Amino acid sequence: MEQHEITGRCLCGNVQFSIHGNYFGIYQCHCSECRKITGSSANSSCIIPVDRFTWVRGASSISTYMHDSGYRSDFCAQCGAPAPNIMSNGNFYWVPAGALEETRHFNVVAHLCLASMAQWDSVPHTGVQFDSVPTFEELVSVLNAPNP
Repeated sequence: MEQHEITGRCLCGNVQFSIHGNYFGIYQCHCSECRKITGSSANSSCIIPVDRFTWVRGASSISTYMHDSGYRSDFCAQCGAPAPNIMSNGNFYWVPAGALEETRHFNVVAHLCLASMAQWDSVPHTGVQFDSVPTFEELVSVLNAPNP
């Protein structure tokens, strides 16, 4: 199978990264915290093993906000765009899908927190659907399933 390198960056380009390897899926979380941090109906993200993620530049330019709930938001200190962050288990990076330069080979494969989505949001018709947050293992399994 062909190996890919996908690059990503913030809006101003100060923060840049690359992801190595094959397919990974994208999930959308529809919870209220994700709606607030994105200003949209859902937060589109992926979870990447640390051995497939590389900082290209700007990691030291990232600021972090931690909510009382434990919700974490990393962002470029210059433009405010969401930035990847290492997850608490130390084995994976959370990566905002909107920062990826390449989009044509990826699909939304999971929707989280549908029970708390906004009234004005529409129920998605693709991907595995969860009323709340699944276990981390279950989510990673769905995200790493072969590309449909």
